[in-house]
Amino acid sequence: MEKRKHSVKVRSAPGLAFRLWIYRILVVCLCLRLAWYEIERVWLQYHRGAASQYARKESMPGGCRHPLPSLSKDYPPAPETPELQVASLLADTSLREIVSQSAIDSLVVGVVTADGPIFEHSYGFLKANVTEPAWRGTVDSDSIYRIVSISKLFTTMETLVLREKGLLQLDDPVTAYVPGFSYRQTDYGDEGPVTIRALLTHMAGIGGNLPPGDMLDWPHSLDGGGSPPYNGLPFPSTDSVLKSQAGLPLTHPPYTLPVYSNTGFSILGMVNLAAANRSSEYIGNVSTIEELMKRDVFDPLGMNSTGFLASTLGVDRVAISSYAPTDADYDFRSSMNPSGGVFSTLSDLMNAMRMLLNPEKNPSILSSYTIREWMRPLFAWYDDTTEFGMLWEINKYRNTFGDVQRLYQKSGQLMGYHAEFTVNPATGYGVIILMTGQYLNVQRPTFEVLDIFQPMFDVIAQRTAVQLYTGTWSTTTNGTLSVIDIDFRDGSLWVNHIVLRGTDVLQLLLEDPEPAALWSTGRRDQFRIAFGESWRNNERGYHCMAYSFGMELGYARGAAINEISFSGEGVDRILHVPSAGVDLRRKRTA
Repeated sequence: MEKRKHSVKVRSAPGLAFRLWIYRILVVCLCLRLAWYEIERVWLQYHRGAASQYARKESMPGGCRHPLPSLSKDYPPAPETPELQVASLLADTSLREIVSQSAIDSLVVGVVTADGPIFEHSYGFLKANVTEPAWRGTVDSDSIYRIVSISKLFTTMETLVLREKGLLQLDDPVTAYVPGFSYRQTDYGDEGPVTIRALLTHMAGIGGNLPPGDMLDWPHSLDGGGSPPYNGLPFPSTDSVLKSQAGLPLTHPPYTLPVYSNTGFSILGMVNLAAANRSSEYIGNVSTIEELMKRDVFDPLGMNSTGFLASTLGVDRVAISSYAPTDADYDFRSSMNPSGGVFSTLSDLMNAMRMLLNPEKNPSILSSYTIREWMRPLFAWYDDTTEFGMLWEINKYRNTFGDVQRLYQKSGQLMGYHAEFTVNPATGYGVIILMTGQYLNVQRPTFEVLDIFQPMFDVIAQRTAVQLYTGTWSTTTNGTLSVIDIDFRDGSLWVNHIVLRGTDVLQLLLEDPEPAALWSTGRRDQFRIAFGESWRNNERGYHCMAYSFGMELGYARGAAINEISFSGEGVDRILHVPSAGVDLRRKRTA
């Protein structure tokens, strides 16, 4: 797919507010169009005899949401889709306004599906530290930025690559690979080993930035705090990192709570290199962590403008901030490169995003199994909003249907560089932000873009689900009728009526028959009907667990009795019920 790139010098356009109102009017028109579509659909349902079901509150069993599958994974929308065109116009106007009103030197933004970018815009100057405006240049998708702590994303990928090759296991102790690792014991006794998984989740108890600076004037000053070089120390060697940790206790027993640690990922880089150099595949081929990550991660993903030194990537393309321009010159050294030393581009990062969204369709260094395992929360914070995973900084986020989705994020911050990498696997898209300047809050443009595009993706998902799955499906086998009526309501797919070989299945399974939701199995076009268990379904304390408990009801003809799937396209589309041995076709509506 050809990329559509936009790069502009940011200015306070006098017509900006007017354009924003025009785009809002377009959104209103789009909403009216969608409202008419919804009215028409309900009218058709009425003539199918389903209108009474539509109004029943009982059709949405209490407490449990039944989200749609990630349709953008298998049915990605084209950038030319009207809803995405409107979102792109709104996002462009909003981002211009943010840049014009904030201390931002440059901003590049990408919204990506498994098929590629659907929004790709750039704003501001490449060399914002240059006095003469004519020489500053403009940024684009191939401009090189420090991504700082997003480096940890690729260190994690390297760990998982080595795990898939059998060269390490996530619950192995660090000392199995780095014998020089130790920590000072305390009076609390043995607190258990520090494992690779604990490093990945920031729950190892490793200090944030070791060796620590000396805060000689504390509590009167913060001088000496923070990370190098701002704490007055150079970037450390691997030996100085290990020596410093050996003289300090753990911040807390492992797996107590996450404490963000740059040093933890420095040690993870040491583990990765040691594990690789136990294999003949790597011995003699890689000698540094930089060579290892280039071989295993960057090159296979086509990230040809990603590396660790601006001088080797092409200084002419490196974005430089007017604030702290020397940030571009730092050499994080092999000890800290795994934690924060990577430079990259929007184009390269979109390759990594596409792998995470659909590793079966795009060049991938990890299996689908590993990515599913990886993208899970492991620690929930006290706000019922934020969580930690292996690397991931997770935000709970509601779509327009009210479903709680998880945004898997990794941020990167230096004085003059700010970056955010956000994956929404539930909807099937990601947002990447790279920024220079004094303005720190990279989440602001991130959520601005998310809040604009998410409703549009939801509209597209609804339309796609209706086209693919809803309607009355029927067949006659040996004189007996099979019929399944599927409807879309409130962001979910519902089976209102199911008769298989003449038997009403809802009457058979449920004491108080009510519509049952469809749960995706994660496979394309395959679902389980979530009948649940009548006595649990609406009871406090069960909610979604009731449907999990009631998911395995039995097997017939080698298939689960609540399994259905779809195949084919258009008028040739078929609904398969393998447990009943029937294939149903959709009735045409007038």
